[in-house]
Parts: sequence; structure tokens; C-alpha cells
Amino acid sequence: MQVRAEFLDHYPKLTRLIVRVEAMQLHAAAGESCAQAWLIQWLNTPFDELDGRKPAHFLDYPDYDLILVGLLVQLRSRHAWQTEPTALS
Repeated sequence: MQVRAEFLDHYPKLTRLIVRVEAMQLHAAAGESCAQAWLIQWLNTPFDELDGRKPAHFLDYPDYDLILVGLLVQLRSRHAWQTEPTALS
């Protein structure tokens, strides 16, 4: 799945989010080979933590990139916490 050019024209900061997804390897951890496809799927998935909203809800905010990067960092932290052994055990 490719992000259409006109979508990126309307939301130019999404290109940076795709780069962040690739850097954090979130798509690979989910078994997806394409960061763009993973990001589109993630943007359109409702989350209980967001009161049932989709991350795409925040695309209407002027600082949507900062909000979405924050959500991606939380996702990565939660994944790392669940998969890495703890020093406390």
C-alpha cells in the first residue's frame, strides 16, 4: 500500500512520520515490510487509549506531527516494555 502523492501534499509532515516509523522499526515489529502501509493502517485503527478514536483524528490539529510522534513513542515504549526482559526479575 502506497501513500498517494496528494495525501502527502495535504499532510506533508507525514513523510517525517514514515521516517520515524522506519527508524523505530515499528512496522517490522508488527510483521509489516512497508512503513507507509503500517502507518496508514495504524492511523486508521481505533484505540481504547484514545477513547476509541483513530490516530488519524489528530490530522486536523496544526501540530498533528508532534501529537502522532508522541503516540508512536508511547507505542514503542509499551512494546519494548512488554518484550524486553526486566532488570528487576
